[in-house]
Amino acid sequence: MITRFGFAPRKAGTTRSEFQDHWRNVHGPIIRDMPHLLGYRQNHAPDSFTLDGIRHDACAETDFATEDAMERAFASQYYREVVMPDEARFVQRGEGFAVLTFAPETRLPDSSTRRIFLLRRDRDEKALAELEQARLPVSIFRPTVRQISPKADGVLAIIVAGEDRQSALPPFAHAGLLADCAVVV
Repeated sequence: MITRFGFAPRKAGTTRSEFQDHWRNVHGPIIRDMPHLLGYRQNHAPDSFTLDGIRHDACAETDFATEDAMERAFASQYYREVVMPDEARFVQRGEGFAVLTFAPETRLPDSSTRRIFLLRRDRDEKALAELEQARLPVSIFRPTVRQISPKADGVLAIIVAGEDRQSALPPFAHAGLLADCAVVV
């Protein structure tokens, strides 16, 4: 199984509150019917967050059995005719990015607060080496399988750590996203 992490900013003119409400209450139920989807989690940050100088308001995790299943889902008529028009209502298209990781067999509890870090080639190679030596479980340390968009170039791994595990991580030179997880599917 694979997980696609998608990061996106809200559409210009949309307030943070409007964005969060639409994402949780309108978009979530729409995504639920997407073909080939096995799981969908929304990570709701208490504020907008910046990764690599780009503001983001959403960090979504979508699970699929394989990359082929993911590609079929995003190429489907349902995605084109239902999901994309809804995304256009609240997401600034073309400004986000996505990466693929292998999905863990076990995850943090559904209602947990977690911190999500991106490790990049140009700044985090030392931290990455320390994490690989620590042999953290895939539920925390998720090496990147593939970058889906050019803005994701250089993302080596994603760390998803619950509050109880953050002290076990090596220090990072940048802040991670603190988010409350909402499981939709």
